[in-house]
Amino acid sequence: MAQNKDHMVRIAEVEIIPDYLEQYKAILKEEAEASIRLESGVIAIFQCFKKSIQIR
Repeated sequence: MAQNKDHMVRIAEVEIIPDYLEQYKAILKEEAEASIRLESGVIAIFQCFKKSIQIR
């Protein structure tokens, strides 16, 4: 499939300290809504979460 230079996908992986997860999720929601509303060409932002298990 040919790539379209007008489309872009960005993926970021960020590690969050568990104590701050709820704050981070609230910030993500606010940021996503603002990006869709204010940035030309942004049609969607999807947040995904992966829970890590630490073995001690």
